[in-house]
Parts: sequence; structure tokens; C-alpha cells
Amino acid sequence: MFQSKQNSPARILGFGFVILLHVVIVYGLANGLAHSVVEAINGPMETKIIDEVQKKEEEPPPPPPDFKQPPPAFVDLPQINIETAQPATHAIQAVTNVRPTAPPPPPPPPVKREPPRQDPRHPITQPDYPATSRRLGEEGAVVLKFLVEADGRLKDDSITVEQSSGHDRLDKAAIAEARRHWRFLPATENGKAVAAWHQFRVVFQLTN
Repeated sequence: MFQSKQNSPARILGFGFVILLHVVIVYGLANGLAHSVVEAINGPMETKIIDEVQKKEEEPPPPPPDFKQPPPAFVDLPQINIETAQPATHAIQAVTNVRPTAPPPPPPPPVKREPPRQDPRHPITQPDYPATSRRLGEEGAVVLKFLVEADGRLKDDSITVEQSSGHDRLDKAAIAEARRHWRFLPATENGKAVAAWHQFRVVFQLTN
């Protein structure tokens, strides 16, 4: 009993302190003390985090690492010796002594030729029909070949029989007439009179 009486004032003081503490806490909460405490705690922590982020962003990036390029690979290639035959010295001298040939001269202009023609002022006459050939009924055509001089006359020794009529008398009559009377317009080359060979056909035909 004596011990319980002595502990009663201590219990009463303890209860009173607990009640007083609750009253202070409730009062602080009512007056925003808790909010100030939260801001005081959270404020410096939030500011510190922002400052650290800004400092990290402002720091320049570290320089890239210095990578040295490896030296090129060395490949030991085998040495190849190619021997070529030396050209002969006499061949070089022969080539150097050859002179370039001159271009060929231009071709001459074409020559305009005109064969002998009959002269209207001296028409070709028909040879006389040999009497013996007429009596015997000899007929035929003889082709004479002759050289017409530059003046239009026939060269006497050039008149030959190119194709016979089949009768010697008719052939000789044609040759004799050509030597005595025939004349031609001479052949020309680029407008200039020249001698040229010519042929003429003489026909012997009997008529009733």
C-alpha cells in the first residue's frame, strides 16, 4: 500500500506530460507547423537535386578517345623479273632510213573523145558495080577498116578488108572507091582533131 501511494504522483505526471505533448502536436498541426516542416525538409532537397542536374548539363562532354589508326598491313610480294628481247639495231636503222612516200598525183581529167563521122559536104559515095559481078549475079556486103587522118582523109595503105563480101571483085571495088573519094570528119579528143581508126560497111545488091 505504501509503494502504490508513492507511485501515484509519478503516474499522474507522466499522464499529464503525454496529454500536453498531444495538445502541442495537435496545435502545431492546426497552425500549419507540419506544412512548414515539410517545406523546410523538402525545399533544400529539391533545390540540391536541380542544382546537381544543371551542373551536370553545363559540363562539356568529354573529348573522344584518341584512336590511332593501325599501320597498313605489309604484304611481301615476290619479285618478278621480265626479260624482253632487245630489237636488232640494223632493223631500227632500216626503218629510220625509209623516207615517207609522196602522195600519188591526182588523176588526170577524163578525155572526151568523138569518133570520125561522115562529112555532109563530102558524102560517102557508092562504088561502081563491077560488070563481071553484075553479069554473074554476085552480091554481098564488105566491111572496110581504115585510118582517118587529122585532116579527114583516109590513109591509103591503111585500108583493109575487115569482113569480106565473099567476092574478091566486090571487095576490091569498095577499096578503090574509098581511096579515091571518101573523106570524113576527123575524130577529136577534148575538141582537138586526131587520127583514129574507123570502119564502114558497103553493100552490093543487084536490083531488077
